[in-house]
Amino acid sequence: MSKKGKKITPDQMAERQKIKSKKRKVRTIVVLVIVAAVIACTVTAVILINQHNKAANQLYDTRWVPVSAKNASEDEVDLFG
Repeated sequence: MSKKGKKITPDQMAERQKIKSKKRKVRTIVVLVIVAAVIACTVTAVILINQHNKAANQLYDTRWVPVSAKNASEDEVDLFG
């Protein structure tokens, strides 16, 4: 006998509805976990990229302060001359 010919009892229908409901809940939880993981990875990547850019820009953001040098006899030495 085919499935179309069988009558579904109210108990069977209620059981099917419970199973569908559980499947929907599990699917929703899985989707939320995946979305949270993607967001966490994206935030981590953005933070790491920003830190890398700051470290790379430190070479260009420095201020050069001229100082004088002294030799062993405490005489000033011209460094660039």
